[in-house]
Amino acid sequence: MSDVRRQISQSISNAVANLWGLNVVPELSVPDDFDFGDLSTNVAFKLAKELRKPPKAIAGEIAEVIELPKEIRSAEPAGAGYINFSYSVSFLREILEQIIAHPKDFGRGEPKKYGKIQIEYVSANPTGPLNVVSARAAAVGSSLVSILRYAGYDVDSEYYINDSGNQIKMLEKSFIARIRQGAGLDWEIPAEDGYHGEYLADLAAIYSDRFPKEHSKMIEECLKDETPDISHANRWVIEEIVRNIEADLDAFNTHFDSFFSETEFRKTGAVERLIEKLREQDDLDEK
Repeated sequence: MSDVRRQISQSISNAVANLWGLNVVPELSVPDDFDFGDLSTNVAFKLAKELRKPPKAIAGEIAEVIELPKEIRSAEPAGAGYINFSYSVSFLREILEQIIAHPKDFGRGEPKKYGKIQIEYVSANPTGPLNVVSARAAAVGSSLVSILRYAGYDVDSEYYINDSGNQIKMLEKSFIARIRQGAGLDWEIPAEDGYHGEYLADLAAIYSDRFPKEHSKMIEECLKDETPDISHANRWVIEEIVRNIEADLDAFNTHFDSFFSETEFRKTGAVERLIEKLREQDDLDEK
């Protein structure tokens, strides 16, 4: 059908060029009411000012001379200046045969024929389990990825892991507090902006069982009033939450081509280089 649309568009352009020597790129749309045909163009309205003719007269002249592809049975002027096109019965029958023969592939675009698109969605902060809002974002984003790929676009789906900043720091403090609480130590989760969900207690228990050496060392240092090395635990809890998020999304039939870490991105120095570039640009503009 896209080929037929291109042929009609070219036929309209040719007709306008032959009649008035003008170059035009017509627009085609699908009428709201199919009693008016399968496709319609408002090209006559665009030509009215230059030709100094009413759109209705222009539409009639184009309809009289236009050469139609075999898939189109008629071109009829209508209303104040539209031209409506109707598919031929043989063409519609051919389309139906294609749909019946290839129901899942009908309308599929050639893979990666069109431009490359990156779609970043869900991207909930890795501070806990996904919720229903994330599920909605996953459904919409995943559907959009599938539709665009079906249409022939080269789509890359990305989950941006916001694993940097104050929220992550508060998660880490809350997690360490849960580990200490699990060992019988009196330690409060940060009251303001802390994460009090029981899921962190569960993760703390898993960490303590999985890494007994690191856990024992941390608790021993706490008992000695030394500053414990919590870097391993902090890294693990973020990675574990991301793994759980990915598993939930897989169960929801939502899959990503890449999980992109903000922390890793910041290590490249790209943010600082961009800020410096903007500062330099600002200095140049002032000068």
